[in-house]
Amino acid sequence: MAHILIFGASTVWGAWDTAQGWVQRLRKWVDPMHKDPGFYCLVYNCGVSSESTDDILKRFETETKARSEEDGVKAIIFHLCGNDAQFSKAKNKFKVPPKRFRENVKKLIKQAKKYCKRVAFVASPLIDESKTNPISWNKDQFTKNKDLKIYDGIVESLCREKNVSFVRFDTKDWIKTCLAPDGLHANDKGHKRICEVVKHFLVKNNWI
Repeated sequence: MAHILIFGASTVWGAWDTAQGWVQRLRKWVDPMHKDPGFYCLVYNCGVSSESTDDILKRFETETKARSEEDGVKAIIFHLCGNDAQFSKAKNKFKVPPKRFRENVKKLIKQAKKYCKRVAFVASPLIDESKTNPISWNKDQFTKNKDLKIYDGIVESLCREKNVSFVRFDTKDWIKTCLAPDGLHANDKGHKRICEVVKHFLVKNNWI
């Protein structure tokens, strides 16, 4: 069979979730399916905290190839989490400007399709701007929902253009109930919500 690879930053890695994040929750859902002798699919968490699309591009080919040589790749999912949209006041620019971000996403899609036809991007969640302007651990870094929506719009547009899935999830009460104390990352409830949406997507589209 083949594997599911999930690339992204801290939210993919599992920050602020006592169950180690939505990807680990997804794995715990998939692993019991191996009781069926005809089923074999490993979920790989390829998240690295603080990374942008610049960083993911540098390691994508190597990591994907290493995990595909024996069994192949069933699906590749990206959850970019908005790091590219962080704005530096001192430098007066985004971590990855929109134009370069668009090119990076195009490259990621192209590279991913070399390994499998099933490629998807998960939308970025909302943040609590009262706690992210600036973010608590770096007074030079600012994150705003309007910027996240611009970057998400770029991803969604490219997904339509390249015939790639774009997975949205319900953000109702997200800021009030699904955010960690830093106002940026998802808490347990947030990770659970993302996991449930991705599970539904995988089943609905017969990816698993």
